[in-house]
Amino acid sequence: MGAFVLGAGPASALAYATLSLLGATPTLRVFALVAAALLFGAAGFWHLAGLASFPLNRAGRQASRSRVQRGWLGVVYFGAVLGSGLMTAMATPLVYAGALVSAAAGPMGGMFYGLGFGLGRSAPAMVGAVVGSRGPEATEVVTIMTTGSYQTSRWLGGFAAALGIATVWGLTQSL
Repeated sequence: MGAFVLGAGPASALAYATLSLLGATPTLRVFALVAAALLFGAAGFWHLAGLASFPLNRAGRQASRSRVQRGWLGVVYFGAVLGSGLMTAMATPLVYAGALVSAAAGPMGGMFYGLGFGLGRSAPAMVGAVVGSRGPEATEVVTIMTTGSYQTSRWLGGFAAALGIATVWGLTQSL
C-alpha cells in the first residue's frame, strides 16, 4: 500500500501542477475556465440523468503488466499511473472537469488538487491494507465507493458538478 500511495500522491500532484502551467497564459486560463464550466455542466447532466458511459473514458488496460510486476518500483509505477486518473478508466466525467480547473488554478492549486486526487484514488488500496484478507477485495471497495447507493451517488455527482461551476465562477473573479 505504501508504495502505491507513494506513486499516486506525488505523481498526481506533479501531473496536475504541470497542467496548471497552461493557466500561466491568460488566454489559455480563460479557455480552461470556460471549458471546465461547460464540462461541469455536462457532468452534472450525466450524473442526474443516470447515464452509463461518457466520451473519452479509458476502459481497458491502463498500465504495462511487465512494469507493474517489477516489485516495489512496479507498485510505485502503478500508483503513479492510476493516481492522476487521466490515463485510466473513470467513474465520472468530473475527472476531466477537475483537470481543467487545476489548469486554471495556478501551480500551487494544481499541485494540491493533484495530491488530494491521488490520495483519493489510493483510498481502496489503503482500505485493503487496513482490513487485509478479512475484508473485501480492492475492486469490491471501488464498487461500494462508486455505486453504494446508486441514487445517492448520482445526486452527489450532480452536487459536485454544481460546486465545480461555483469554483470556476470564483476563479473568474481573479481574472
